Amino acid sequence: MVRLSSIVSLIAVSHAAAFAPSVSFGVRSNAPVFMSDEAEAAEAVSLKTRTLPKSGAMASVKKSINGLTADNFSETLASIEPFFMNEAGTTFYAKSMKRISSKAKMLGAEIPADFAKEAATTAKRRARQDAFIAVKEEEAAAAAAEAAEAAAAEAAAAVEAETAEEPTPVEA
Repeated sequence: MVRLSSIVSLIAVSHAAAFAPSVSFGVRSNAPVFMSDEAEAAEAVSLKTRTLPKSGAMASVKKSINGLTADNFSETLASIEPFFMNEAGTTFYAKSMKRISSKAKMLGAEIPADFAKEAATTAKRRARQDAFIAVKEEEAAAAAAEAAEAAAAEAAAAVEAETAEEPTPVEA
């Protein structure tokens, strides 16, 4: 009886919330976000209103890629290209392009050179690549100009050396 009464008193004293965490893990709070700059606020709104793929769009694209045949290859690519251009994310785009290229090799078909190359998901990467190429072209042009200057200076030095080496006629 003593044990039973002590157990009952312990249960009565302890509260069920004592063993539960006070913070809900993995749940986002709906606390207000304070932004000082209106541009940041507009950017946050644009991120929230980003167009997400329609439910089942990614699944239907995957299904289309898996169902590629030599007969429907170009029609299927034409039907899924708008999804790649506007809605596909970077990872889905990369994986799908690999799947399409492997299917094309297997079928003996060829992917068009401009298929989904201007996709929205690759815009930032393309901009960085274009900037890198522009810098390298400027460096190459500067190196070529420097080499041309060096060659001109060397030619001028050679001409000057020839004129200095000519013996002056001695009058007798």
